[in-house]
Amino acid sequence: MKKLLIALSVLAALFIATPSMALVGMPDNAPGYDVIQPFFLVGIPGQSTQDTLVVIQEVGGTTFRVPLYIDPNGAITIPHGAAKGRLHATIYDRFSVPRANWTVTYTPDDVIPYSVRLLINEYLPDPGDVDLAALEVDLDGDGVNDHYFGYIYFENRIVVTSALGLSLEWPLNNLIGKTYLVDLVEGIAAGANIPAREYVGLPFTADFSTTNYAWNQWYGLWDEAAIRDSATLLESFSANANATSALREHGQLFSATGYNATYFNLTPRFFLRTAASDTYFFLWTDFNNGYQPMDPTAPPAQWHYRKHFTIYDENEYGISITVDIPYELNWVDVARELPGGLEWDPPVGGWFDMPLNGTNNVHGYHVSDWRGNWLMYSYQTSVSTGADLNWGALFEVSRDVGTL
Repeated sequence: MKKLLIALSVLAALFIATPSMALVGMPDNAPGYDVIQPFFLVGIPGQSTQDTLVVIQEVGGTTFRVPLYIDPNGAITIPHGAAKGRLHATIYDRFSVPRANWTVTYTPDDVIPYSVRLLINEYLPDPGDVDLAALEVDLDGDGVNDHYFGYIYFENRIVVTSALGLSLEWPLNNLIGKTYLVDLVEGIAAGANIPAREYVGLPFTADFSTTNYAWNQWYGLWDEAAIRDSATLLESFSANANATSALREHGQLFSATGYNATYFNLTPRFFLRTAASDTYFFLWTDFNNGYQPMDPTAPPAQWHYRKHFTIYDENEYGISITVDIPYELNWVDVARELPGGLEWDPPVGGWFDMPLNGTNNVHGYHVSDWRGNWLMYSYQTSVSTGADLNWGALFEVSRDVGTL
């Protein structure tokens, strides 16, 4: 009977401490461990009054307060007191160079709001600072830098103390995030959820001695060399991770070699109501810098990534164009990318079919878009003579992934 009670206790611990997960590989609206703010826009003083707000919510609740812990002696214990989480946040420029960082602690059911403008004022206060200057971009193409542009990665750590006094990091999918693009002077506000990378648990084998590509596809490791560290087993937003997860949902057994996507497309929507309207696509990836060192001084022709996409208007008329997305964080000004002709004069709407290839030959290296992590948003705004007629909308971009 004693053994049975111990076994039931272990099962209870597993069921209580293991959260359900959404589709791994898809940036869906589910709690995760680390949170990514894939982009921010903050107006440079005198050029724009734009700000970006970020809100991180702790939703682990009771599970976060008292997770069961099996200590090294095999006993099941409950940590003393309330666990505390720690967020280490890093601001990156579009080349994925870190420019500022800070750490904040949080408790169960906490809400952590940020104004990125205030963050920049606090951590990058000097207008002549090199790190601040690295965030400057000319968003509208008029030759004058008008915005600070970058992204923020929130690295999550939950520390609990067992009844034996042992401190350990406890990986729970306990955070969700939201972002708002706000310009109160222009009367524009828009918001959307931002992705949290789910902790996906231990692999199907305890063998960490190989950098098998299959683990990268399924468990979403940013770096294959990190496979030996179970704490890095976090969700990827790659085509192969999404395809592998989808196949497993349909009963496909795990493959030692993993599964490759058969295609991967991003499908952002655009809408230009007037000549003064804007649609911007914000595209984040970890792909470019992973295969070629980025040189900010090099001309765009020396950078990959130049892609052929198809744009369609609302009458299903399509045309192929080439778009430069050389950075790890890119913006696409749709009004400047649209071809000439009456078909594309405002008011006009439609969408981009953006296929990402399975194999590319980049500077002699055969690489695949499908290994990279991709996140995309469409930001649509319209301005008029009166702020009461202005509006903005922010959408997560849908993705279409094919499986075998």
